[in-house]
Amino acid sequence: VLEVCAYLHALDPPVIHRDVNPNNIILRDGDTEPFLIDFGTVQAAIRAESDISSTAAGTFGYAPTEQFIGKAYPSSDLFGLAMTFLAVWTGIEPEQMPFARGEVQLDALLADRPLDGRIRLAIERMIDRIPENRPQSAGEVLARLAPLRDKAVAVRRDTPSEDAATSNPWREAKARLDRLDSASLLGTARARDDRTRVGNWALSADSRQMLVMAAERALLIDTDTMAVVQTLELNGDDAIGFAPDHSFLIAFNGWDEYMTRVELPDGTSATSSISEELQSSSYGGLDAPIAISPDGKLGATGSPLALFDTTSGTLIRMTDIESETRPCFSPDGRTLVGCGLSKVVIMAIEGGVREIDGTCLAFSPDGRRVAVVVGNESCEVLIGPWDQLDSSSSWSDQRFTLPLPSRSEVRHLCFDPSGRWLAIGAEVMHTPPAT
Repeated sequence: VLEVCAYLHALDPPVIHRDVNPNNIILRDGDTEPFLIDFGTVQAAIRAESDISSTAAGTFGYAPTEQFIGKAYPSSDLFGLAMTFLAVWTGIEPEQMPFARGEVQLDALLADRPLDGRIRLAIERMIDRIPENRPQSAGEVLARLAPLRDKAVAVRRDTPSEDAATSNPWREAKARLDRLDSASLLGTARARDDRTRVGNWALSADSRQMLVMAAERALLIDTDTMAVVQTLELNGDDAIGFAPDHSFLIAFNGWDEYMTRVELPDGTSATSSISEELQSSSYGGLDAPIAISPDGKLGATGSPLALFDTTSGTLIRMTDIESETRPCFSPDGRTLVGCGLSKVVIMAIEGGVREIDGTCLAFSPDGRRVAVVVGNESCEVLIGPWDQLDSSSSWSDQRFTLPLPSRSEVRHLCFDPSGRWLAIGAEVMHTPPAT
């Protein structure tokens, strides 16, 4: 049904069904292929297109709230489809589902019928009460669930029905790792042979692929299946990073002072010499990976914070500030941020550097808000508008304190794609026992 919605929404003008619910999905005899029926609400909306607002339509429980004031968007159909899925999966009608704070409570609803984590995340976004927070197209959801689609028939055929109620995405991931053939991944292990070690790794922006440097080659791994999908002749033990759109990756070999750019998915590569200054800034491995700007033209390393051209490897600008965490570009690509032990460094691409107190900074997906961590053991998180960020603390409109173990250092901070969740990663520095 997602494929049907993707087709309808891609028409010009887009066709929005407005009444996706179980009664409007029928299964064809024989192969049980689903069909979306009853486009009466679409016709009603077309007849009313000259009105200031569209006609209100939809089935209670399956239609999002915006439809009851005459508004409808492609994401409105996704809401209806997600509610349909939940009703069919659990056998519970929407009006009987646990409901609080304006949303269905998935933890309670799925307590006895757990879902694969990837499907659950898609459903959670699709039923968001705010249209802008939902996926904006069916194609976006299809792309996210693509790794699961080819397996669906085999799972239904081979897995006993009672297993569905006990499935656990974390156990499934562990099972995939247990099945991983380490010999095919890293080469046959040899005692005291450094060529079989994993030197570095990087994760793509969509988290679907991981690049692992091992045995003097680079392995591109599908994070869903943990299968090696491509082997690249690449040596980048110092720093590596993916372009945000996954069109290429960059690897630094600081020892020999060169940069390699690999185009994806064809694997063609080009090597450029890099300066001694840029080479020194790439040291740090996982602590200072390469960040690439949204348009793919600029790259950044963090030891110290430096800006370079991703095509030629030419150093553009360098500071004397060490970034203890991964440098990051703002979503509009106009700002580069690096984080030191007690200061956040904000570098405007066109010139100008300023500092604020903090140890980590993260941009919301739309670039309008930022979160800043101040302190470590008394980890205070400030959240507010990006355009009001200054050296004071009055810019924030949200704040909370997160107690951390003693001798902790916050190393990572990021928003989830919806902008509703904030993840904080801290490293606990262990003290050797006294002798």
